[in-house]
Amino acid sequence: MSDSGESGDEQRDQDEVEDFVDSQEKSDDERPESDGEVVKNGRKRKHFDEDEEDEDEEEDDDDDDDDEDGHHSKKSKKRKKRRTGVHQFILDDVEVDEDEEEEDGFEEDGDEMGIDPREREEAERMMKEQDERNREGRRRDLFSGMNEDQIEDYFKKKYANQSSYASVMDDETALDDISRHSLLPSTNKDPNLWIVKCRLGEEKLVALQLMRKFIAYENTDNSLQIKSVVVKEGLKGMIYIEAFKQSHVATAITGVSALNQFRIAMVPIKEMCDTLKVAKDIPSLKNGMYVRLRRTMYRDDLAQVDWVDVAHNKVYLKLVPRIDYTRMRGALRAPDEPRFVKMKRRPQARLFDIERIKEIGGDVSTDGDFVTFEGNQYRRGFLYKWFPLNIIQVDGVKPSLSELEKFQETSDDLKKELEGMKVKDLSCIFSPGDYVEVADGELVNLRGRVQSVDGEKIVMLPDHEDLKEPLTLNACELRKFFKTGDHVKVINGRYEGDTGLIVRVEDNLVILLSDLTMHELKVLPRDVQLCADVTTGVDSLGQFQYQDLVMLDQQTAGVIVRLEREYLEVLNMHGKVVRVKPQAIHGKKDTRFAQALDSQQNSIQVKDTVKVVDGPYASRGDAEDEKQGEIKHIYRSYAFVMSRKHMENGGLFVCKPRHLLLVGSKANTKIGDFIVKGLATPDPFSSPRHVELGGQTPRPGNMSSGRSIRGGATPSQHEGSSVGVPSTGGFDSQNRVRRDNQIIGKSVRITQGPLKGYFGIVKDATEQTARVELHSNCKTISVDRSRIMIVGDGIPGGTFIGGFLGRTPSGDSRTPMYSGGGKTPMYGAQTPMYGSQTPMHEGGRTPHYGALTPSYDGGRTPVHSSAWDPSTTPAHPISDDIHYDEPSSPFNVPTPGAMNPHTPGYNPDSSLGQSYAPMTPGGMYADYAAPSPFSDGRSNTSGAVTGSGAIPQHVLNSGEWVSVDMMVRFRDSYDDDELKGQEGTVKNVDNVEGRCSIYSFELDREVMAYFDQILPVKPQQGDRAKIIYGDDIGISGTLVSVDNTEAVVKTDNNDIVLSHIESLCRMENL
Repeated sequence: MSDSGESGDEQRDQDEVEDFVDSQEKSDDERPESDGEVVKNGRKRKHFDEDEEDEDEEEDDDDDDDDEDGHHSKKSKKRKKRRTGVHQFILDDVEVDEDEEEEDGFEEDGDEMGIDPREREEAERMMKEQDERNREGRRRDLFSGMNEDQIEDYFKKKYANQSSYASVMDDETALDDISRHSLLPSTNKDPNLWIVKCRLGEEKLVALQLMRKFIAYENTDNSLQIKSVVVKEGLKGMIYIEAFKQSHVATAITGVSALNQFRIAMVPIKEMCDTLKVAKDIPSLKNGMYVRLRRTMYRDDLAQVDWVDVAHNKVYLKLVPRIDYTRMRGALRAPDEPRFVKMKRRPQARLFDIERIKEIGGDVSTDGDFVTFEGNQYRRGFLYKWFPLNIIQVDGVKPSLSELEKFQETSDDLKKELEGMKVKDLSCIFSPGDYVEVADGELVNLRGRVQSVDGEKIVMLPDHEDLKEPLTLNACELRKFFKTGDHVKVINGRYEGDTGLIVRVEDNLVILLSDLTMHELKVLPRDVQLCADVTTGVDSLGQFQYQDLVMLDQQTAGVIVRLEREYLEVLNMHGKVVRVKPQAIHGKKDTRFAQALDSQQNSIQVKDTVKVVDGPYASRGDAEDEKQGEIKHIYRSYAFVMSRKHMENGGLFVCKPRHLLLVGSKANTKIGDFIVKGLATPDPFSSPRHVELGGQTPRPGNMSSGRSIRGGATPSQHEGSSVGVPSTGGFDSQNRVRRDNQIIGKSVRITQGPLKGYFGIVKDATEQTARVELHSNCKTISVDRSRIMIVGDGIPGGTFIGGFLGRTPSGDSRTPMYSGGGKTPMYGAQTPMYGSQTPMHEGGRTPHYGALTPSYDGGRTPVHSSAWDPSTTPAHPISDDIHYDEPSSPFNVPTPGAMNPHTPGYNPDSSLGQSYAPMTPGGMYADYAAPSPFSDGRSNTSGAVTGSGAIPQHVLNSGEWVSVDMMVRFRDSYDDDELKGQEGTVKNVDNVEGRCSIYSFELDREVMAYFDQILPVKPQQGDRAKIIYGDDIGISGTLVSVDNTEAVVKTDNNDIVLSHIESLCRMENL
């Protein structure tokens, strides 16, 4: 085609347009209706000019458009031009008649001519379809007679002017640019967009002011010429005003102080689309998908979509409720408590428990499958509630395995959920060295190792013989691959920081065996990573370590059996595993030096190897099932044992020490061994001898004096006897305090009192009192003999064994008596050790000791005569309490009046296999010439009855047993006569002041009482009770039955405990 031909076509088209304009000026009856149609004399006529069809059709289209645009800029726009030739088939949507009055008039004329609008639309639709078919036919005809070279030349010439575009952009970019340019406004018809600076934060307020101003001036001669005001969300300090001219904008903003009238800038036309482009973020919610909440009490909680209401912009969610079970409701609420209380902290997420709701007085109703409480609906423990869409987070929700387990009723449901999750939902963080597998795309199931990571692009080296080059893949197409036996570390989720060995791999699930706890952990593959290290077992704050003994409260201890990201799992001393936060723990406990007695009274301590012989963990006849392990901690009467045969809690379990047996120990023949030990060599670490006695043990009674009595006499081994040696000295031998040498130097355990469970070594002892140096703090205290037990012998420390050894000759007839006695000095030069205090116990009194007449009424039975006895001088009463702050030297021992021989005489135990051997005359007291029957000293004990469940008075007065919800009775010593003998419930305990707050049933109010003014109430069968004295102190449960004085208690852990009925206190039934 030549250039002359093209210019001829343009000239012909221009002539046709001019002819059409002339004909329009001559005819007033014709009205344009649509492209290619003219209404004339009430009839509609269609023009088809087939002569204009030629092979240059497309070129003519472009040229005609240019000519027509130029013609429009010069001619009036009141009437539409009639199109001839090819123009009748072109629908130019950009050309819109702006004359509204002309358009209205045209519609009225159309109605007057009786044209049905539906027919007109049908005709237009048919014309469009025909137009498309004609164009396709012309394209096919155009290139049908050309070869490849001619077609190439044709397109080169046609698009020569657009070569600059092709050099810059590829085809995709060019098409996109063309489509965007079609959306741009025209320069002569559409208004421009102007940027106006605004005061920060007042953008929306200014827009409203301009709207009101526009409405106010709308019907006046000075109406505003602006078209719209746009405030873009997130754009601070500026607004957009749409107007044709800058002057129109300046006029509109005059008088608005928040706008800057001198800085008005126009937005370029090419940027107008991007300026107001809005990416509408409408979450695509589907039933069953998981979301999270951004606000409310359930912030960051996982929820499942149950129903979506698009019309009301709401979504019905299923989630785990957060209910405060500690706040009373309904009738149980205090009268002065407000109905709605602002929560100080968010309650813990747990499934709905209707029983606990009823316990706190909550009102629950049923509506079909749902349970309604406080306006919320619950089903199967989950909360179902409506939430607005704007607080729902849809993108980036990655539920952890523990969260998914809550929403699945069975393990099969969880597997189906994991299998059905999309690859994008399971996307994970990759690191170089990870072994991965392609999960989507053409290379599915291809495995390899990650070489590098660049955002969402992963470079992987395939593990395939035919693929040697690295491949670059998207992160969403990969997933981590593990095999059985890999050692991995959990990098995210509930078990973050834990390490273990993979034992099984399932679909989108990895089961590993923890290195520390030996538990099976189920985690997602995205949350684990190959690792060669083993976890240290330290929590995130570095305060606690695995298997530390910690205090959960003042009375409860436990051992950490699992460390999680935010919680610790603790096995308490009652055998229950509780989950607590590290901040709720009171501290750690050091038990390295703690000791206890096993079933054979052997001393056991931490790191000893023991086996379980009794209790719930004992084997039932099968030796292979016998549990044997190492003691990790000992706390009070509980031992925490680590055994490999125990499959729970990492092999750790708790039991009583009496249920254990020290490995390698032998059963003790308690009394027989004690006698043998009594005749054996004394402990070389016993108390030092008196210096004035030349390193010898003083005779009984010499310890209270300040001077030597017997000079170089060989000390007696017997408790309170000096066989065959007459007494000499400054006072009568009947007034001497007898010293018990047998127990000196032995390790003992305190069995009663505030220091129950403490161990120590006896430094000095008499018949009724012992001076014990505690192992824990090296402090020496005075302890009643009935409250100590010799470690390893099983004999109470209060047992007086002098009767066993009262035969002649005794074990002390040798000189020296024991191998260590010949050493001089045996214990070093303690000078003086005893006796240098002058006077000792008011020794200057007259008479001091010997002038007491009479001292004893020898033949009287019983031994105690009256309330006042001269033999008890100095008058220091024997107390049941432990004396803490007494000086260790000299030893302050009162002279008891219980040392007289008793009548009837001593009845030997049948187990000893021998009869009583009479004492040598003068062996006990020099005043008696004939043998006297002898009492073993156990008849003179303190107020507590050894072996019974009666609680000592000092324990009751100390208030250690008092706790909340315990039922007590007011003593007769209480101030208020109305409450004497009445019962009440303890509501609050103040250990500092030594008192408690008690709710009185009689007065229907709370009163205050001191610990020594109340007594525990004995429970009845079926009542809740708590053990307040004995080895099982602190255990609470239900009293099942009572047999005489023995009570059977079913604990809260469903264990059975036997206790004395006097050691129980009734608890308020919850």
